[in-house]
Amino acid sequence: MELQLRMSDKARDFVEQVLHEMLVRFPITRDEAVGRVNQAWGHLDHIGDKDLIFHESPDEWARTIYYGKDSRWWQGEDGLMPLPYESDAS
Repeated sequence: MELQLRMSDKARDFVEQVLHEMLVRFPITRDEAVGRVNQAWGHLDHIGDKDLIFHESPDEWARTIYYGKDSRWWQGEDGLMPLPYESDAS
């Protein structure tokens, strides 16, 4: 699975860091991590060098994308369930 995002080189490097964090932290494949990022940010027209995504760390984005923006993962991850994910390649 490929990233379906239009982005600058700086943003691509950042997104790769988010993907790395997801792979290190969670029991998912790269395809699932990429799919989750595509689902989370696919609505954006373009991610540029000064985009708001840079206001959070790759680790924070990895957790937000995996658990959901309303999960309050920063209060503790014990018992949290990941957002449901279904591959588009069904």
